[in-house]
Amino acid sequence: NETNAGFASLSSASYNGTALTYAIGTQITQADDDRTEVWYMFNPGVGTRDLIYTFDKATDAYTAAAQTFGGIKEQAPEVVASNIGTAPTSGSVAITTLTSGALLVGAVTGISSAVAITTDTTGGQVEKYNVTNTGNNVSAGGYKIVNTAGVSYMRWTFGAVNDFSAAVAAFAPGESAPPPGTAGPYAGFKSLLGVGL
Repeated sequence: NETNAGFASLSSASYNGTALTYAIGTQITQADDDRTEVWYMFNPGVGTRDLIYTFDKATDAYTAAAQTFGGIKEQAPEVVASNIGTAPTSGSVAITTLTSGALLVGAVTGISSAVAITTDTTGGQVEKYNVTNTGNNVSAGGYKIVNTAGVSYMRWTFGAVNDFSAAVAAFAPGESAPPPGTAGPYAGFKSLLGVGL
């Protein structure tokens, strides 16, 4: 999100009446302040539902998007990371995952809506959304599977210089099969709703 009067953060977010959990947020202070946040919940259910969020103060412009994934272990992110930049033509977030097969969920926000964001798809990064708000805000987000635990990156390029903030959360994968003797749905294998703002 972006605001001229200091950072507006989400004070709450819910999906179908169930609260989401805050994972990470970061901001950059320039002529227009800029903040990016990632929120999540497990087992959002099937179908179209309302995603409702509330800011802690007025904001001049914002973008928000949701993405869903399967096969995630139901636990808090194993690690989170963020980055900010002043007038670069590209941005990235370096993150060190702890688990092979971890899912990175990331979002980036640029202050100028006149500057396009392009997701760098090398290395398996996938763009899930790319949204421009004419109120001077542009944002993109997506995911990446990290096959081997260690340092990985989520990257974006900008059509021109653009101040940005970006945030990434890493989630461990669910086990591929239930442990012996486990009856019914396996609790270690869940779906995830990730929201980037």
